[in-house]
Amino acid sequence: MIMMQQQSPSISVVSGASNASASTSDDFGFTRALSELSITKEVRGCWFYAEIYSIISSRGWAYLACSELKCFKKLNEDYVCEKCGIHRPNGIWRYTLKLKVRHGKHFVDVMFWDDAARQLLGKVAGDFTEHLDTDNRRTKSCPEAINELVGQEYLFKINRADSVPGSAGRIYVISMVSQNKEKIYEIKNATTEESIGEAYNSDEDLELLFETGPTTVDSNVITSDNEKDALDTPDSVLQRRKFGGGTSTPNDDGSTQGSSNKKLKSVKIEK
Repeated sequence: MIMMQQQSPSISVVSGASNASASTSDDFGFTRALSELSITKEVRGCWFYAEIYSIISSRGWAYLACSELKCFKKLNEDYVCEKCGIHRPNGIWRYTLKLKVRHGKHFVDVMFWDDAARQLLGKVAGDFTEHLDTDNRRTKSCPEAINELVGQEYLFKINRADSVPGSAGRIYVISMVSQNKEKIYEIKNATTEESIGEAYNSDEDLELLFETGPTTVDSNVITSDNEKDALDTPDSVLQRRKFGGGTSTPNDDGSTQGSSNKKLKSVKIEK
């Protein structure tokens, strides 16, 4: 049975797929480098660049929800809505899609709830019938359309940051996505330490940025189409991806460490 996080409120999303783009240039006014997110308190509404590194599969990618359109609660084993208290024999499949994204050596987890994921994938979760087990209210396997997200570059807009139980980390709930090539190039290649410094008001903040601690890479992820069968087991492990001529994970111990000697990728905050 899929364990669900608390429902997310409705999210307004810019069109997904390969043509996803913000409606105006002003929508990109507040930007951060991915490496800055962990030390920035205010992230709501900001954009950041990242490549989708993996699909986190331990709790599936969809859940069977109440058929009331404005209710996002999952149905229990008797097909009763936990919020409405009404028997709903014909539930609606809704997305709960969790991804790991990266920029350089930095990784964060992002969450796409139903509205956002529908725009990203161009389909409702119930369209992937062959990958759904309605009798047991769980997903059976991962659709190719989701696996194919791995390796794609996006600009992500954050709706909010949620704490991760039992961890100091955060997961970022995404409200909008864009594949605006011009803006991706601009944000991806804003790499100087000077641009990072301009985003902070004191030397102390800058020091914190270059002393960012390790970011744990979740073990329950899938990183390529070939590992999609691992979605059927809760103990699926991080499969190594190829970078350049070799094969590697972010670190041998599954973690990443920011460097104080190398230039970090960042972006200027537009005023």
